[in-house]
Amino acid sequence: MVTLQQLLESRDARHAKQVQLLSDNPSKTLLVLTVIMPGSDKRNALSLTIATAAVEALRKTFGTFAPLETYDLETGYEAYLLTALPEDLAKRRATAIEDTHPLGRLFDIDVIQRTTMTPLSREQVGRPPRRCLLCEREARYCMRERAHKPAQLLAKIQQIVADYARTNIKEVYTAAATPPTTSSHQPTTEQQPTQRPAQQAIAPEACDIVTLPLSIARNRDRIDAFLADNGLRYDDLDAYTAVVAPDGTIVAGAGISGDVIKCVAVSEAGRGGGWAAKLVSELISEAASQGITNVKVFTKPSNRDIFEGLGFKVIGQAPEAIAMEHDPSALRSFRTYLSSLSQAAGTARRRGIIIMNANPMTRGHLYLVQEAAKQVDHLFVMVVSEDRSTFTTAEREAIVRDALRGMDKVTVCATRHYAVSATTFPTYFLKDLTHATDTQIRLDLDIFCRIIAPGLGITTRFVGSEPTDALTARYNALMHDLLPEHDIKVCEVPRLTAQGHAISASTLRAHLSAGHWADALLLVVPEAVPYLLALAATNALTAELDTTPKPGLVDKHDAGAHQDMDYRLMAASIAALRPQFAAIAQMGLCDTLPTHAAIIAAGLTAEKAMLSTTHGVNTHKGAIFCMGLWLIAAAHLVHKRQAITATALSDTIRRLAADFPTRGGAIAMAQSGYATLFDQWLPALRRDRSPHRLLMRIIAVLDDTNVIRRAGYETAQRIKQEALTIAEETDIEGTLATLNDAYIGLNISPGGAADMLALTLLADHLLP
Repeated sequence: MVTLQQLLESRDARHAKQVQLLSDNPSKTLLVLTVIMPGSDKRNALSLTIATAAVEALRKTFGTFAPLETYDLETGYEAYLLTALPEDLAKRRATAIEDTHPLGRLFDIDVIQRTTMTPLSREQVGRPPRRCLLCEREARYCMRERAHKPAQLLAKIQQIVADYARTNIKEVYTAAATPPTTSSHQPTTEQQPTQRPAQQAIAPEACDIVTLPLSIARNRDRIDAFLADNGLRYDDLDAYTAVVAPDGTIVAGAGISGDVIKCVAVSEAGRGGGWAAKLVSELISEAASQGITNVKVFTKPSNRDIFEGLGFKVIGQAPEAIAMEHDPSALRSFRTYLSSLSQAAGTARRRGIIIMNANPMTRGHLYLVQEAAKQVDHLFVMVVSEDRSTFTTAEREAIVRDALRGMDKVTVCATRHYAVSATTFPTYFLKDLTHATDTQIRLDLDIFCRIIAPGLGITTRFVGSEPTDALTARYNALMHDLLPEHDIKVCEVPRLTAQGHAISASTLRAHLSAGHWADALLLVVPEAVPYLLALAATNALTAELDTTPKPGLVDKHDAGAHQDMDYRLMAASIAALRPQFAAIAQMGLCDTLPTHAAIIAAGLTAEKAMLSTTHGVNTHKGAIFCMGLWLIAAAHLVHKRQAITATALSDTIRRLAADFPTRGGAIAMAQSGYATLFDQWLPALRRDRSPHRLLMRIIAVLDDTNVIRRAGYETAQRIKQEALTIAEETDIEGTLATLNDAYIGLNISPGGAADMLALTLLADHLLP
């Protein structure tokens, strides 16, 4: 019988083996086979039958290209298989074995992610989770809760193997008579044969079309090398679809970024398979399934015929590149849109335009608009319609419209994707001055001069001077060269300065990147303040969620003691709360603080949005309450032109919380102005920058109603006593990983402490 200590040692040895195999084989993907066998007897006739069948299935699926090591151990059967296939394709083939083999429910085939050394989940490759042997719930929940007795599971396994044996008696007899390895300690290895030459033609029917996850560094390296071999360079992509030979070689590929197809290439070995058309067609179909009805392409002029044959039309061109789109009605619709805007400008003869990303709108942007409006009869302010910035298109448009409300001869409108977009000017969003920049700028300006300017009757284009951003400076320079050829004047307005420094969006983003949120708030227009504060709040919630490991709480590794939520659900909830937080912060931009009733109503609205996204799961109710008060308080201080200090925030929050009925817990903390946070937790965070230690310090102090409700008062007090000691341990992350298992077993989730961790991270953002 196997002891718990043996199982723990076996787990550590298995991890070490995985690390060693991946280290020794940097270009390979690792699969690990284990047999599901409940109870303390892990090595028996049942496990051997299951293992033999699983190994045979692996050999049939992955062939002789995949070296295989097998171990028949007292702690359970293990097999290690190396393949040249990418991780996602290997996982899909592995899950196909698990889902279709008669014994597939009795073994696990894990694909180990090289970057994290953790198994790639079924969900990551679009496969449903595995179901319990005895019920229809997800297997992981039954395992975590120990919902079924080992004897019940063993009886079910015996039944499945018996059914299999009746139709596969030869294989079962062979398994019993011939162990799969010569020793329980020495592996049997099949060596990989020499791979085919890279340029040898490959039959199309031998290849698979797969999506290569770009989060995996090895995939990026493979794509980079493939593109370089075919005369291209990697560009910013959301996904890459490739044609992969049986040995894992990429023979063709195409990528997509938003709605733009890029990096299309076919190697010599893939010629004749019609792969370019197949890949582009697949990307168009995939985009359509996600609601993208007009796919674009940024490509070389020499590829024009290929894409025109697939239904694409040219919308802009430069000497070395063209932009094309698939939906012919899109440009017609845009021209109609421009015509309606032009008509709204009436008889104005001198018409100017500013095209701005406004990410977000600064006081410098507002100054540019004010100065430009003095020089023309009507001014169009076009906001870049591209969701590749810190703030969404909807957020940026809302800020600009609110900031310019009341300026009669100014019309705010959208570029859609016909100016400074990922189609016309992809480098802009990378802020990278490369050899491709001039081509992209010329293409972008070609569309402006041939479509936008005539459609609106533009006579002058206004830009702000650019003393810091080399890319924008180059754009301005080329405008001066090219626009006069189309009878369009370029007027460059000197930047507004503050304390001797130009106010620009790039300066603002530099403050945010450095964590200087208070300085950033001074640069934006008042209408942008709520959106900036909402971003700070969601960043803090995301930082809390990303803190891994955490005992009993959802993190990157697992769902803790929760059965109704996981990392992805929490992340979706945070995203849903961002506009709600902006609306709540907006309440603070008044001379007087909002009423208690207004605060309650705003909180309930945010909670409704959260529950709609999470399908009724309470992920952030506590965070909505505490962060809502903070956002209103911070916005109010900005509106009153007061510095955001600990004292000012605490006093304002106390006033906001005064009318809540005192019941202890979260309300009592708010009514204290979060004194403990300011006095203890924030200084501790700024001392060692460790969210793990801070979490344990919070648990040590906080009377967490979540813990008390789940585990009882006495257990909650014991947890508090232990937490302070744990906070000072050297290997705190290792301790928290172990503590996580204990909390899961006790069904403890310190959600209140998680809220306070996020709130302290928000305080760290906002306070200088």
